[in-house]
Amino acid sequence: MYINLIENRRSVRSFKNVPIVENDLTLMNDYLSELNQSQGPFGRRGEFKYIAVSNHINSEGQKIGTYGVIRNPAGYIVGITKNERDFLIDFGYTFEKFMLQVLSLGLGTCWLGGTFDRKMLTEKFEKHSSHIIPAISPIGYHDEKPSLIEKTMRKIANSDQKMAFEEVFYLENFETPLVKSDAGIYEIPLEMVRIGPSASNKQPWRLVLDRENRVHFFLSHTPNYSGKLMFDMQYLDIGIAMFHFQSALDEIGIKGDWCVIEGLQVPIDEPTTEYIMSWKIED
Repeated sequence: MYINLIENRRSVRSFKNVPIVENDLTLMNDYLSELNQSQGPFGRRGEFKYIAVSNHINSEGQKIGTYGVIRNPAGYIVGITKNERDFLIDFGYTFEKFMLQVLSLGLGTCWLGGTFDRKMLTEKFEKHSSHIIPAISPIGYHDEKPSLIEKTMRKIANSDQKMAFEEVFYLENFETPLVKSDAGIYEIPLEMVRIGPSASNKQPWRLVLDRENRVHFFLSHTPNYSGKLMFDMQYLDIGIAMFHFQSALDEIGIKGDWCVIEGLQVPIDEPTTEYIMSWKIED
């Protein structure tokens, strides 16, 4: 299921100006309930709500501003979590699962991390100051005739261009690129990581396969990328990558576990590269 969805998913910014039909809305709400109970690899969860809109106006007459980058959504999925590394990673992991689930209903989505007004949306949640809204997503039926702004945004982000396999995956260390033909059982899961979405298409994931068949996830931070947001948006990206990897493994029947390996012996030359977590085959 997920492999096909990952291969066919794209960010949708132009929607048909119609509400979500009743059956799809029911199933979407079921997925949303599941999302609110879901945990990522670090055991953290966020809180998510659906806000229906018409011309970006909700039922209370409040406008959800997205700076003109989104057209005619039926609503928005808004999520909140603690502004801490592990919570942000798990936010990306669980929210991406939801986005792929609703794609199976024919609903389009788009990760929005910086191009929306957070102030009004934060008031929808009764949370203290340690919580933030890292991202939201418009949702609705894709307008097959994309607007000029959608075409422009995809071009600016180079959304259709992805790094080569050997540029993001390595064998044993960061000196030895991993050739796809040497990836073995991990070829498909790694490919699902490679083609995944990321903020501004920076593709900050770096994965190292070792001789024990463990896969180590690293985040290659883009310096000063998140600017004034007061949180590192690229933690969402690595969470998305981790879900793509896990869901592909599940689908092809490879069982294993996430773990944090203390004293991991993979030399890191770049100070902007951070070890996140590892995956190992079940004994």
